[in-house]
Amino acid sequence: MQERLQAVAGLPVALAVATTAFVLWHGLDGSGATLLFRAAAGLGLGLLYRGSRSLIPPVLCHWVLNVALVA
Repeated sequence: MQERLQAVAGLPVALAVATTAFVLWHGLDGSGATLLFRAAAGLGLGLLYRGSRSLIPPVLCHWVLNVALVA
């Protein structure tokens, strides 16, 4: 999604839409701080994908975040 949208609308719009989708997918429950964390994580993962051009680094990073937050 991010890559195709970037080709049409540019990187800032693609990252904003991908970050919003990430936050919505992970839920709007929780405090403002929780939503900000989710937005920061979504943006970071989007930038990681952009830099690597592969889903492997963001998937691994997401897994590490999940483990760190549950442990």
